[in-house]
Amino acid sequence: MPHQMAMGTDGNTLYVGNTGGESISIVDLNAQQVTGGVVFPPVPRSGTSNGIYPRSLAMGLVGLEFIMSNGTQWQVVGNTALPRPADPVAPVTLATCPACGDRHGG
Repeated sequence: MPHQMAMGTDGNTLYVGNTGGESISIVDLNAQQVTGGVVFPPVPRSGTSNGIYPRSLAMGLVGLEFIMSNGTQWQVVGNTALPRPADPVAPVTLATCPACGDRHGG
């Protein structure tokens, strides 16, 4: 089930963040079919916590970037998802909004 989408810079590729787990499909719009997926590294989790999924996707100049439901920021290099390194401008994890409980930094 698609949750978020981002168009590739080539205009022929669509990245689809799927609901229910770490899954981003790569769709070739010309062929009208799924041609692959983004590979996520193994991340240990507690069996009592909620699943983590791609919450927001955006295509940037350096490729696909996305925020997971736990607020962590990731990027795609090749077709592998990697956590974004910390920098002085953007935090690695977005804070939870006190007004609504969402992770949009507001």
